[in-house]
Amino acid sequence: MPYIEQILADGATKKISVSADVSKASILIRDQWRLLQEISGELTPFTEKVKKQLEENSSAEHQAELLNLKEEYEQKIQELENDFQGRTKEIIRERLLALAGYPINQH
Repeated sequence: MPYIEQILADGATKKISVSADVSKASILIRDQWRLLQEISGELTPFTEKVKKQLEENSSAEHQAELLNLKEEYEQKIQELENDFQGRTKEIIRERLLALAGYPINQH
């Protein structure tokens, strides 16, 4: 004889005898309910797996972006240092020439 189980407030189950049609309908409703739960992400670990994978991919992309920015700014810093050193050398050269009495070429 078909039956369905009712879960009571204390967690215990109670078997209730039903007709075959009610049993089939209960199974259909249960399956539809599980489908809705899976779609919403409440039931399946698939959603958690996808979420974790997205977080890992996002983290990897973020790290790659940070690395690119770091390299870009290190290059800019190096260019600024090279420019500063070049200008400093030129200023020192002109001042030494002026101290030695040579005319300074104005650009």
